[in-house]
Amino acid sequence: MYCTKCGQQFEEDSSFCTSCGESKPTDIFPRVSFLKALELGYRRALDFRGRSRRSEYWWWVLFTTITNISLGWIPIIGILITLLLLIPTVSLTTRRLHDINLSGWWQAPIQGLGITVLFLPQSSLPGLLSLILTLMILGCLCIFIYWTAKDGDKDPNNYGDSPKFPKT
Repeated sequence: MYCTKCGQQFEEDSSFCTSCGESKPTDIFPRVSFLKALELGYRRALDFRGRSRRSEYWWWVLFTTITNISLGWIPIIGILITLLLLIPTVSLTTRRLHDINLSGWWQAPIQGLGITVLFLPQSSLPGLLSLILTLMILGCLCIFIYWTAKDGDKDPNNYGDSPKFPKT
């Protein structure tokens, strides 16, 4: 389980965070607020280990969506924003997939299809190929949304303890 104040992992037998001194939550549903999700998103940007809660993931998705819609239309700024959000998003998505005991590599096909759509104009594809690509994207997107919306494993899994149901 990770500290909600500084993002460091709690020692297994400790009641306090060794980094900041914050006490380990004893309630079964530690909450992640919007601002805490943003803080954790950047603080754990290079952390591809462990697990993240649905609330942390979906607050981050809301933030990136609003940011991209509001600033993405400005050519240079849009590219910079996308690059600044890319690594934290991939990292958080990896931890979210870990919460349901899936490897973070499962996001690669979805990310790959997204990049393909960006660089390959639909008008240049033949009709059938365009339809197949669109159906593949929609299928992957539906599976991906299901995975990221699914409640995490209650017990420890291959990627660590549950952030929602900490061991007591």
